[in-house]
Amino acid sequence: MIKSIDSDKYADSLFLSGEPKVTIVIPVYNGSNYVENAINSALNQTYENMEVLVVNDGSKDDGATAKICKNFGDDIVYIEQENQGVAGAMNTALEHMTGDLFCWLSHDDEHLPDKTQKQVDFLRSLGRGDVMLFGDYFLMDDNGKVWHESQMDKELLMKTPSIALLRGMINGCTLMIPTQILRKHLPFKTELRFTQDYEMWDRLREDGEFLFMPETLVKYRIHPGQDTNNPKANVEGDKLWIWMMSRRSDTEKIILNGSRKKYFTELEGFLSKTPYLAATEHAKEQAKLAEEDTLVSIVIPFFNEPRLTCRAIKSALDQTHPNIEVIAVNDGSTSDIKSVRSLIAKHENAKIVDIENGGVGNARNTGLKVATGEYIAFLDSDDVFMPYKVSHQLSAMTEGGYLFSHTSYHVEYPNGRSGLGIIHSGKQHGNLYPDIIRSCSISTPTVMFHRIFIAMGLKFPVASNLGEDIETWLWVAARYPILGVDEPLSIITWRDDSAALNLSKGIEGLTEIMKAMYRHPLHRKEKKSIKSLGEGLAELSKMRAAAASHPMSEKADKIVSLDTIRVAYGNAEMVKSKKKFGKPIVLEVGMNGEPNAEDPYIIQVSTR
Repeated sequence: MIKSIDSDKYADSLFLSGEPKVTIVIPVYNGSNYVENAINSALNQTYENMEVLVVNDGSKDDGATAKICKNFGDDIVYIEQENQGVAGAMNTALEHMTGDLFCWLSHDDEHLPDKTQKQVDFLRSLGRGDVMLFGDYFLMDDNGKVWHESQMDKELLMKTPSIALLRGMINGCTLMIPTQILRKHLPFKTELRFTQDYEMWDRLREDGEFLFMPETLVKYRIHPGQDTNNPKANVEGDKLWIWMMSRRSDTEKIILNGSRKKYFTELEGFLSKTPYLAATEHAKEQAKLAEEDTLVSIVIPFFNEPRLTCRAIKSALDQTHPNIEVIAVNDGSTSDIKSVRSLIAKHENAKIVDIENGGVGNARNTGLKVATGEYIAFLDSDDVFMPYKVSHQLSAMTEGGYLFSHTSYHVEYPNGRSGLGIIHSGKQHGNLYPDIIRSCSISTPTVMFHRIFIAMGLKFPVASNLGEDIETWLWVAARYPILGVDEPLSIITWRDDSAALNLSKGIEGLTEIMKAMYRHPLHRKEKKSIKSLGEGLAELSKMRAAAASHPMSEKADKIVSLDTIRVAYGNAEMVKSKKKFGKPIVLEVGMNGEPNAEDPYIIQVSTR
């Protein structure tokens, strides 16, 4: 929302005299049956500094409406004009009214006596001059008998105040609007006979904010003679809703509903319960297009290893989602990467970015700067995507309105186990902070998030190549719920020196994460979670110490976590090495699950 009015200064001037003047405007056409009640309800307000302005919009009832209005004499400001519709009557009223605050009262509705006073008091308490108040209302029948209280969804309005117009929650007779804002956007459009109010309210968003005041201060009459029962209102209403849908920027749609697709899907659901069939169909079509047209950028940092990098790039290019951008970030490779450049050159939707070697965090940050997609995904150079990875994950995000997601994944560990294992990390879902500090299972090649995070300042730490991604995901989890998709959509390659397996790297990574937690002003408050993280670090250190005492430790090339391998592969047997001489030795160490075991750890010797 763009605010061009100085809210604080206008608020000060509004209450400078103590009690701002309020004008209640009553437009009327052939309203002799109800207008007297409406005027009386306006005059019976407990608030004193006010005027009641009635515009007789060319009534043709043999003077019945005029007679009633004139009987109030100088108690009201009375204006007669040729019929111009409600919009024309409101324009006339705005030309003549002298109030600082504007209130609308239809001739067939009524204000409760304390409406004006309560709304003025509420505005004063806010100290802002850009707020336009609305509230709940009673429904009454043709005879004035109240039969229902129409209450808005308070929880929704507290969470997303700007949703009010798009859910038809604003009843014009409940409004109180600073006159300065309203006059800036005049006139009401006289060509609109049924939707002139909502069309105006939507334009007012440019200078103010509609705010829900949880009070029921209006009685709204339901009767057969209302304009809303006119079939022509449906045609005009369809055009209004289609126009209003288009008035929100992509960023506003994301803030409102989490995704452009959900923005339109939610509108479709709301409008399907209204007479606006064309608007409902329009919302449905836009929801479908929103996902198909969404550009997803896939960032692939790489350093050397051109064969594996080409494999990763091909898996990104082979996505079933039709709108993909691939960004390969060359992190100062020292080997020949002609094959990578050749592959990139064959695809218009792929590019290579060359930078000096600065580590994976810096390379990912470079990719974020270059990416133009609405959503960003990451792929490490030795991993691959399933062909439907982006499509499935994007669909889950846009349907649920999530800004960040990760998935389960397959692992391949050719030196250690046969076939594909699976890590069900996608079960980690929801409002994860602060528990995620003690155990974050999010793997970067499974992540996808909306680019709004880039505008919010999301960056990968660059001081270390271990744990930098975990720090980033904690930054997100502290602010937003995380969607976990328990479907393996990536294949991640494990090596004996992978941080997920290698005990020394795991210890180093956890140490870096703990240091970052203690430095961070928010995370360091979560002492219980950090303590649990420290206990995990201590356990890894004990495992490494146990392995170091093994007779084969001096010959061992690497020490890896058997527990992590078991999570992915169960009790699958180790791969037998085909080498005859100079076989590297790897120790696999894990917890001994046997009850009453003398040694708490199991250590397996594996050759590669």
